[in-house]
Amino acid sequence: MDVTKIGTIFIAVLCFVLVAGENATIKFSKSSLDIEVEEKSRISITLSKKLTVDTELIFTYGDEYKDEYSNIKPVPNISVDAGEGLKRWDIFVIGDQPGHVILGLDSNSTEIDE
Repeated sequence: MDVTKIGTIFIAVLCFVLVAGENATIKFSKSSLDIEVEEKSRISITLSKKLTVDTELIFTYGDEYKDEYSNIKPVPNISVDAGEGLKRWDIFVIGDQPGHVILGLDSNSTEIDE
């Protein structure tokens, strides 16, 4: 194999690695939370970079998008406009009834890693 082909393969692999690693990530400020019924607690959500397309961040309750019997009051979804400078949002979680729920976040964007 000549040096030109090796250089081309190296550059192609390097470009793939750089592009593949450019997706945004979402982080919660807390990994768990204990609250009482009617108690309110703030959680910050951070998006690691600007997105190039409008995106909806959708809260999930366990594996469901809407849980009418949830132990917390519904949390409003977040709309992110393409190129929006704000990358951090504060949400309030309010206890609704005793029990436990896993609050997650889903997205319609391929620019965000799971």
